[in-house]
Amino acid sequence: MMTVFHGLGPALRRLREQGAGLTQEKVAARTGISQGRLSRYENGRKVPDLSTLDRLLTCYGADLEGLGRALREVRGVAAAPAIDPAMLAHVRAALEALGYTQPSPEPKP
Repeated sequence: MMTVFHGLGPALRRLREQGAGLTQEKVAARTGISQGRLSRYENGRKVPDLSTLDRLLTCYGADLEGLGRALREVRGVAAAPAIDPAMLAHVRAALEALGYTQPSPEPKP
Protein backbone atom coordinates (compact mmCIF):
# COMPACT_ATOMS: atom_id res chain seq x y z
CA MET A 1 0.00 0.00 0.00
CA MET A 2 1.21 3.50 -0.70
CA THR A 3 2.66 5.32 2.29
CA VAL A 4 0.12 8.14 2.04
CA PHE A 5 -2.60 5.59 2.86
CA HIS A 6 -0.86 4.19 5.92
CA GLY A 7 -3.62 4.09 8.53
CA LEU A 8 -6.46 3.97 5.98
CA GLY A 9 -8.44 1.39 7.99
CA PRO A 10 -8.52 3.37 11.24
CA ALA A 11 -9.21 6.55 9.25
CA LEU A 12 -12.24 4.93 7.63
CA ARG A 13 -13.44 3.79 11.07
CA ARG A 14 -13.02 7.35 12.39
CA LEU A 15 -15.00 8.79 9.47
CA ARG A 16 -17.76 6.23 9.97
CA GLU A 17 -18.07 6.54 13.73
CA GLN A 18 -17.20 10.15 14.47
CA GLY A 19 -17.93 11.81 11.15
CA ALA A 20 -21.12 10.04 10.13
CA GLY A 21 -22.21 8.40 13.40
CA LEU A 22 -22.96 5.11 11.66
CA THR A 23 -22.56 1.48 12.61
CA GLN A 24 -21.00 -1.01 10.22
CA GLU A 25 -24.43 -2.60 9.85
CA LYS A 26 -25.99 0.70 8.72
CA VAL A 27 -23.15 1.31 6.27
CA ALA A 28 -23.57 -2.22 4.90
CA ALA A 29 -27.29 -1.63 4.38
CA ARG A 30 -26.70 1.73 2.66
CA THR A 31 -23.80 0.71 0.43
CA GLY A 32 -24.31 -3.01 -0.22
CA ILE A 33 -20.82 -3.70 1.15
CA SER A 34 -20.94 -6.57 3.63
CA GLN A 35 -20.26 -5.88 7.29
CA GLY A 36 -17.45 -8.44 7.17
CA ARG A 37 -15.71 -6.56 4.33
CA LEU A 38 -16.13 -3.26 6.18
CA SER A 39 -14.51 -4.82 9.22
CA ARG A 40 -11.56 -6.06 7.15
CA TYR A 41 -11.12 -2.59 5.64
CA GLU A 42 -11.21 -0.91 9.04
CA ASN A 43 -8.79 -3.42 10.56
CA GLY A 44 -6.32 -3.00 7.70
CA ARG A 45 -6.61 -6.60 6.53
CA LYS A 46 -8.02 -5.52 3.16
CA VAL A 47 -7.74 -2.31 1.11
CA PRO A 48 -10.87 -1.10 -0.67
CA ASP A 49 -10.68 -0.56 -4.40
CA LEU A 50 -11.30 2.98 -5.61
CA SER A 51 -14.98 2.57 -6.41
CA THR A 52 -15.56 1.08 -2.94
CA LEU A 53 -13.56 3.86 -1.30
CA ASP A 54 -15.70 6.38 -3.19
CA ARG A 55 -18.91 4.66 -2.01
CA LEU A 56 -17.69 4.73 1.59
CA LEU A 57 -16.64 8.38 1.49
CA THR A 58 -19.97 9.30 -0.09
CA CYS A 59 -21.84 7.35 2.61
CA TYR A 60 -19.84 9.12 5.31
CA GLY A 61 -20.37 12.55 3.74
CA ALA A 62 -16.60 12.94 3.42
CA ASP A 63 -14.38 14.19 0.64
CA LEU A 64 -10.64 13.88 0.05
CA GLU A 65 -9.97 16.69 2.51
CA GLY A 66 -11.86 14.79 5.20
CA LEU A 67 -10.03 11.58 4.38
CA GLY A 68 -6.69 13.38 4.57
CA ARG A 69 -7.60 14.91 7.93
CA ALA A 70 -8.70 11.51 9.30
CA LEU A 71 -5.43 9.95 8.10
CA ARG A 72 -3.44 12.64 9.92
CA GLU A 73 -5.49 12.19 13.10
CA VAL A 74 -5.00 8.42 13.26
CA ARG A 75 -1.29 8.92 12.68
CA GLY A 76 -1.20 11.13 15.76
CA VAL A 77 -0.24 14.35 14.02
CA ALA A 78 -0.95 16.95 16.69
CA ALA A 79 -2.64 20.24 15.98
CA ALA A 80 -3.36 19.49 12.35
CA PRO A 81 -4.77 22.53 10.57
CA ALA A 82 -8.33 22.33 9.32
CA ILE A 83 -6.94 22.22 5.79
CA ASP A 84 -3.51 20.75 5.21
CA PRO A 85 -2.65 21.54 1.59
CA ALA A 86 0.38 19.23 1.54
CA MET A 87 -1.54 16.21 2.82
CA LEU A 88 -4.48 16.96 0.52
CA ALA A 89 -2.09 17.16 -2.46
CA HIS A 90 -0.48 13.82 -1.48
CA VAL A 91 -3.87 12.11 -1.19
CA ARG A 92 -5.03 13.54 -4.53
CA ALA A 93 -1.79 12.55 -6.26
CA ALA A 94 -1.95 9.01 -4.85
CA LEU A 95 -5.55 8.56 -5.94
CA GLU A 96 -4.80 9.94 -9.41
CA ALA A 97 -1.84 7.55 -9.71
CA LEU A 98 -4.26 4.72 -8.94
CA GLY A 99 -6.65 5.91 -11.66
CA TYR A 100 -9.20 7.74 -9.52
CA THR A 101 -10.48 10.53 -11.75
CA GLN A 102 -13.45 11.97 -9.87
CA PRO A 103 -12.39 15.41 -8.61
CA SER A 104 -12.93 16.28 -4.99
CA PRO A 105 -14.38 19.65 -4.05
CA GLU A 106 -11.84 22.37 -3.58
CA PRO A 107 -11.23 23.30 0.07
CA LYS A 108 -13.38 26.12 1.36
CA PRO A 109 -11.50 29.16 2.68
